[in-house]
Amino acid sequence: MIVRLAQEKDLEQILQLIKEFHSESLNAYNILYDDDIAKIAMAKLLGTSFILELDEKIVGVLGGMIVNYPGNNIPVYQEWIWYVNKEYRLHGVSLYNHLENYCKENNIKKIVMVSMANSKATKLEKFYHRLGFELLEKHYIKNLGG
Repeated sequence: MIVRLAQEKDLEQILQLIKEFHSESLNAYNILYDDDIAKIAMAKLLGTSFILELDEKIVGVLGGMIVNYPGNNIPVYQEWIWYVNKEYRLHGVSLYNHLENYCKENNIKKIVMVSMANSKATKLEKFYHRLGFELLEKHYIKNLGG
């Protein structure tokens, strides 16, 4: 297994992972996948996203962006997607470890991770606590049609 920064050549395989993520998690909230939008968004995140690669096949992605927190301008890594194919999920923590090292090396002071409420929420909460995260907030969504 190799973990490395995502590159433009990886986009098509990353988009397939994002599509799988939508199918597993977001479609239940009527947040449907759009290839064109995902491609534009992910292209902007290449320099701050990591992939998990096995035999030249990308089996996981942890994507996000660096933003300055509006209250005090501290650099924060905001995760956008963390998804690993089911059969390789035990290796997903490697993606996070690379992200944390990247953040430390680049003087990024905080990492914000999100998790879906319908996606093993209790298990993920325990996992994040073991890594030293604290619960920041909860989000709610309401479908207004369309």
